[in-house]
Amino acid sequence: MPITFKEYVVSVPSEGVAYSDDKLVLVDGDKVKIRPFMAGDLRHLAHSKDPYDLYTALLHQIVREPKEASFDSFLVSDAIYLIFMARLYGMGETYPARYVCTCGSSGTVNVSLHALNINTPGDIQGGLIAND
Repeated sequence: MPITFKEYVVSVPSEGVAYSDDKLVLVDGDKVKIRPFMAGDLRHLAHSKDPYDLYTALLHQIVREPKEASFDSFLVSDAIYLIFMARLYGMGETYPARYVCTCGSSGTVNVSLHALNINTPGDIQGGLIAND
């Protein structure tokens, strides 16, 4: 019996304004169906040296709809947001971020993914489309 994952429908930060119907049709015009990030997905993180290959492999694993979606079909901000949301649903909302200071000290800060402020096109003064 095949393994089935719980799926989540996530609104992308761009609100779908960057996608045309002929290239990529999002769920309800501004959403993507994803599955949670799983521990097995960490293999991609451990073995990938190229960020493009990493993001491509991760999106291929987590995106369920639209089926024709790939890293190249998303805005980079939407793609990274989807990866973070899959991580949130699969491994919890706290993300431990390591840092190294120029003074030589280092540490870890725990970031709550739910607490991040995500800007959408509606938040941008004047909008995204120029009116000539």
